Amino acid sequence: MGNLGILAVEGTDAATFLQGYVTADLDLVESSQAMPMAVTDIKGRVLANGWAYGNSECVRLVMHSSLLTGTEQHLGRYMIFSRSRVRQLDQAMDLSAISSTDGIVLQPMQWRLRAQDSNSSNWPDLTVDEQLPLVTHETSGMFLPQMLGLTEHGVVNFTKGCYLGQEVIARAQHRGAVKRRIQRYKIKNGKLQLAERLSAENGSNGVVVACSASHALVVVNGAPQNLTSENGADLVLTPS
Repeated sequence: MGNLGILAVEGTDAATFLQGYVTADLDLVESSQAMPMAVTDIKGRVLANGWAYGNSECVRLVMHSSLLTGTEQHLGRYMIFSRSRVRQLDQAMDLSAISSTDGIVLQPMQWRLRAQDSNSSNWPDLTVDEQLPLVTHETSGMFLPQMLGLTEHGVVNFTKGCYLGQEVIARAQHRGAVKRRIQRYKIKNGKLQLAERLSAENGSNGVVVACSASHALVVVNGAPQNLTSENGADLVLTPS
């Protein structure tokens, strides 16, 4: 599943610049409390998501490591008139649900950000259990925040100023026009791949956006009780 990484935007207008490209209100950014955020494109699709923390001159974006380069390039295209720069940090990161005085606190779950200290990772289990998917390279640019359930976790601030894709996201929110939503399924048998297509007997279809060892998060129309993957894996709906 890979690890998490950090993209740093640094310079005199770092937070001001990023305000136009993320869904969180960076006027409220803090150094020890990380706010949930997403980077979206002009169509409102989520290119990357995770958390933001720091200050007005140095904002750090936590996201899946497979998206660091792509997000760096995406933001870099708009930085020609900015007094900031963007770079990747080297350290692999993970999440912890254990409360401690160490690490950045990740809202709204009160998780801690910490350096990855083994070949295994906690973040897949934590994010799938809480139905808070992290977009990866395979699923980047596919879904609106509402489809991924991100608005339910405070990822989108609907009162901040303009950002790329805001009109589409706001329209979907106020019109309630989003038909596909995230659901949590138990994997009865087989293995799943991210972005794998799933189908139900009633004609519903879905896409795998996150996996742990036992469960998957699926963006699906409706909430069918059972789904089958292209490779024959069987899934059953799990109560929220």
